[in-house]
Amino acid sequence: MPRIHHLLWLAPLALVAFAGQPSLAQEATDTAVVPGAPAAEQATPEELLTVGSPAPTLDIEHWVKDGGGAYEHVTSFTEGQVYVVEFWATWCGPCVASMPVLVELQQKYDPQGVQFISVSNEELAPVEQFLGREVRGKTNDDGEPLTIGELTETYCLTTDPDGSTYNDYMVAAAQNGIPTAFIVGKDGHIEWLGHPMRMEDPLEQVVTDTWDRDAFAEKMKAEQEFQAAMTRIMGLARRGQPAKAKEALDELIAGATTTEFAQRAAQLAVDIEFGLYQQLIQNDQLAAAKKLTELVEMVDASPRAVNSIAWMAVRAGNQGEVAEELLTAAVDAVKPIYEGGSASASLIDTYSHLVHLQGDLPEAIRLAKEAKADATGRLKVGITRFLQELEEEQAAAAGGEASGEEAEEAAE
Repeated sequence: MPRIHHLLWLAPLALVAFAGQPSLAQEATDTAVVPGAPAAEQATPEELLTVGSPAPTLDIEHWVKDGGGAYEHVTSFTEGQVYVVEFWATWCGPCVASMPVLVELQQKYDPQGVQFISVSNEELAPVEQFLGREVRGKTNDDGEPLTIGELTETYCLTTDPDGSTYNDYMVAAAQNGIPTAFIVGKDGHIEWLGHPMRMEDPLEQVVTDTWDRDAFAEKMKAEQEFQAAMTRIMGLARRGQPAKAKEALDELIAGATTTEFAQRAAQLAVDIEFGLYQQLIQNDQLAAAKKLTELVEMVDASPRAVNSIAWMAVRAGNQGEVAEELLTAAVDAVKPIYEGGSASASLIDTYSHLVHLQGDLPEAIRLAKEAKADATGRLKVGITRFLQELEEEQAAAAGGEASGEEAEEAAE
């Protein structure tokens, strides 16, 4: 099994935020998985909507914004015109971050007849409420905070609660993350699909008739088939079939046509192992200790990855009894990184929690103070609170000892 390079390891299926620290998935990804959406694993390689496929017609229920009536409520695509169909949601941070880019591109290519259509699958009410949210750092012509509603006046913002459009595009194309954009070319076929932040160059080439659809199609179909296989494997893992998931992963890695595909499949192996580790913490902490050590080796002792792995032992201790073997394994993973001088404030904070659970209060206080000195933002707030709890515990213990001595003196 290939080891996971520390810059690529995300474990998006299992990581959680802790002690004011964002999860690695939150820090590193520019897409969000749609909860409760139909699984993209339903699409077989033969059925994939891909580059070169005819673009499905649109059946959108609510056209929330249409450029003040400037844009048609599209069902089928007009020959000779280019469209961008993009999928988003109000809760999706990367989608909101992409909105100014969509505005800019719509304005740039409006003279060439390009129409941008953003589609959510949420109910109308939350979308309308979302329009009143302020855009961070932006003001309108009156110098007042710019709202999402004002920002999106220049293109089509829609929602389709029955999910039919999502199914026809996202599920059919084996896409799980949003935002995702599809460029529909002048002949009504899919020219490109991907993250809207990476759309400008392909869109320029499609508009100017210089785009090489066939060259991109071959690469895109390989990517989609690989992603569909990954999604099927994730489905096996989520349904409690880890052995089948591992077998399928081994086959996927062995048959990978590129180093990148093999690396990404190996990342998924870590995700699955992390999920098993979480289950073992709940059911068999001795086995969880062994799994923790295996995971640390799989991620090549990456400090960020080790931090997330070790924090699960802290969580177990905070929620109830925790096996000494699990705490020892976590400390053994964290300590070399700390002693090597490459520990972040968040990792030192994790180390502090672990030694506190082992009963070494003075060392926990020392580490918490060190972590606090290097921390910022929410992390510093969380560490400060924990340090206060430790110092209160120390004071209570000291008071108890003094009271005991006084009682002995009185007895004498």
